[in-house]
Amino acid sequence: MSLGNKERLRRQDQKVINGLRFLYITALLSVAFLLASVGWIFIKSIEDQGHASRVVNISGRQRMLSQRMSKWMLLLKSGNAANLQQRTEWIKRLRIDQKDWQRGHYALQYGDSLLSLPKMVEDSTLKESFILLQPRFDSLNLLVKQTLVASEFSLNEHQAVFRDSAQGAPVFPRLAQLLEMERDFVELMDQITFRFDEVYRAQIRDLKRLHFWVLFASFLVLLAEALFIFRPIVRLLDQRLITLEKTRMELRASNEKTRILGEQQLENQRLHLGDIVLAEEGERLRIARDLHDSLGQMLLAVRMYLSTAIQHQGSRTGELLHNALMQLDRSSEELEHILKNLSPPSLDRFGLVDAISGEIEKFRLPESKVELVFQHTLNQMRFDKKIEYLLFRIFQELLGNAIKHSEASYIEVQLIEHPDYLTLMIEDDGIGFDPFDPSLQERGSGMLHLRSRLELLKGSMSLDSKPGQGTTAIAQIPLI
Repeated sequence: MSLGNKERLRRQDQKVINGLRFLYITALLSVAFLLASVGWIFIKSIEDQGHASRVVNISGRQRMLSQRMSKWMLLLKSGNAANLQQRTEWIKRLRIDQKDWQRGHYALQYGDSLLSLPKMVEDSTLKESFILLQPRFDSLNLLVKQTLVASEFSLNEHQAVFRDSAQGAPVFPRLAQLLEMERDFVELMDQITFRFDEVYRAQIRDLKRLHFWVLFASFLVLLAEALFIFRPIVRLLDQRLITLEKTRMELRASNEKTRILGEQQLENQRLHLGDIVLAEEGERLRIARDLHDSLGQMLLAVRMYLSTAIQHQGSRTGELLHNALMQLDRSSEELEHILKNLSPPSLDRFGLVDAISGEIEKFRLPESKVELVFQHTLNQMRFDKKIEYLLFRIFQELLGNAIKHSEASYIEVQLIEHPDYLTLMIEDDGIGFDPFDPSLQERGSGMLHLRSRLELLKGSMSLDSKPGQGTTAIAQIPLI
């Protein structure tokens, strides 16, 4: 994906995200408003139910108080046999009930915080009922006042008043009038009480209906949120996941292609290095042959001439010539040693077993204290030239390290053939070392060459050594 496409895709995503953010905030505010509305409806419903129960209670109490006041008035009017204390108690009770009755009457219409009553709801029927009730309330209230005045007068005069009139004395209301007023008031209060109950029931029904519509609106908001917010988000995420999966697959394919190319290049480099090694070994062999055929023959001819000269000269000349001949022999031996190091003839002619055996024989000197043992299980005596050359060089490096540094008295070399690989093991009983010592790894350039040769053969090597416990080096070379 190009940078331009990525930038364009990023801008599109940002635009979509901004739009979805606005819708999401709007939906959250709508849900919050609806939830607040539901809470308000719930609280309002509880308050209205409380007010309704309180109003109905006060309405019923008004009915009860009017009946109880009628009872006190009847008792005061007809209670000539009652004692003074009892009549005083009736008057007291009548005054208390009158006060509560008057307060309840006005509280139902205009509200009363002490009685926890709200102002009367706006209802034409209730207003008409209270208009009709007001004259009856006033008439009944006047009868109560007349009764109280007459009763208190009779108490002050210490005499009961049982007649409808007396000169200079207040008059009790007539019984028929009292009963009629009380009956009319109770009937209208019953109507008002029932109407209050109907009004508050209607309010509760309205609140329930409003609650239903708020819940329905909340459902619509959530549905709209799911359709227009979450659904586009899910689609956007699906698209991005598909894009990411496609990018991941492309990246994996690119990595796999890079890996294959890297392996091919590594294999080509390995083959190239193998060809270089073979060319190097071939060049060593050519140099060795050239030195043997030219310089070796020349040195041999010089020796023959010097030997002949010794036979025909005097004693002093013979001594000098003899020393020159000895020096020439040492030069020939050194040349032969160099030739064998360049390329052992036995490796090219006879293979690994003879080359390794010859190399070991070089260290089996009379004055040496190291016992060298070589064992092999090779079924086929010849292998690919690259394997033979590189494995022989690995053997030389490992054996040289064991002889130079291990201070061993016994070194064993094993060359084992397996169906798919060769194993070269060199084990000694020397002083050993710590394979993880950084100082040894930094100093050992020979080990770097050894590992590079192993990499050319796709081989591996392990070192098992501890200070004072000897060393075992195992190199494994695949044959396929």
